[in-house]
Amino acid sequence: MTFLIYLLPFLADVCVGIFLFTMPVIASNAGASPLYIAGYPVIFSICYLGTSVLLSRLRVDRSTSFRILRVTIAVIMAVAAAAFVFPLPHLFFIYAFVLGIVCALYFVSFQVLMDAVSKDQPLYCNVSNYNISWSLGLGVGPFISGSVYRLGASVPFLFILLCGAGVLVLLAVVKKSRLKEIRSGCDKPDRTRVTPNMLILGWALILIGASSGTFLRVMFPDHGLKLGLGEFTAGALVLVFLGVQAAVSFGMRYWYTFIEKHRLLLPVTIIAVGAFVLIGFARSLPLLVPAFILAGVFGALAFFYAIYYSLADTKHSLRNVSINESLVGISGILAPFGMGGIATAVNYSAAFTAVAVFVGVIFLAAFLYYILRPAMKKPAHR
Repeated sequence: MTFLIYLLPFLADVCVGIFLFTMPVIASNAGASPLYIAGYPVIFSICYLGTSVLLSRLRVDRSTSFRILRVTIAVIMAVAAAAFVFPLPHLFFIYAFVLGIVCALYFVSFQVLMDAVSKDQPLYCNVSNYNISWSLGLGVGPFISGSVYRLGASVPFLFILLCGAGVLVLLAVVKKSRLKEIRSGCDKPDRTRVTPNMLILGWALILIGASSGTFLRVMFPDHGLKLGLGEFTAGALVLVFLGVQAAVSFGMRYWYTFIEKHRLLLPVTIIAVGAFVLIGFARSLPLLVPAFILAGVFGALAFFYAIYYSLADTKHSLRNVSINESLVGISGILAPFGMGGIATAVNYSAAFTAVAVFVGVIFLAAFLYYILRPAMKKPAHR
């Protein structure tokens, strides 16, 4: 049952991945500027963030969640059908607007089902499972798009219809099943003591992880096309990035205490800063592939600790999650718009260098605070 539940965000994120890869590629081939292309994820993120804030005040029961999930996936399928018939860059802003709203509704409703199967599992396992699910979804989507784009610019949107149909079938199966957790390899109890400086580090990690990841996923396709890589190669590189992130996310359920104890976040982030610079200046796959792999390792660690620290502080977990979601939304707005503006005014090399500087400065400040103020009188959670 756990596997079926986590297929729901996976398939939805495949849809999102297809949209946020195919729309920029079509616009890029039509001659749009990086700043114009950045408008798609910016509008999506604004609508997603605004809807999530409004929904945070509401309680959704299991029965209602199923209805919302069915309606929202139907709307996503309708938007895909419209994009297939009218794959026009200026209409993509409307599609992004609608998608931002319905995706927020979808994922908030999914949390109700996830809570039903995950409440008895250790937190580190739940965080690992969820990061695997969305990472693979956002990685597979661009790979599908890049693979079939040569058959027609709007062909990738047809695969959203298939994923949507899969979600509807899954919802029917899950609704008739008993939401009972099946434990597997997650029997070690949570023993992390969360202190305020760990929360600060976690919020910094989600800010830089979401900002760099969003820019890489959404803006690299345009950069890749300008390098002459082609749609398939650009989509494959995004899959490498998020596939590695998913694989390392799985390993984090075994390694997270070791990495934390030895403070390996520092060297991993330093290496990632170099990887982002390399992505901006590299012109060949032998350089780009390892850079994307290193970026994926960093993304896995950043999102794991950001989410884990927030939820482990059980007394303030709702506040912490709200801050996390706000930072993800802000990242989805500022990163494409700000770095896309740099790419338009200068070039992508300057934009990826700016991403690297942003990641390095924010992380260094938060990590120094984490090191210099490691203990408060009272931990947030034991």
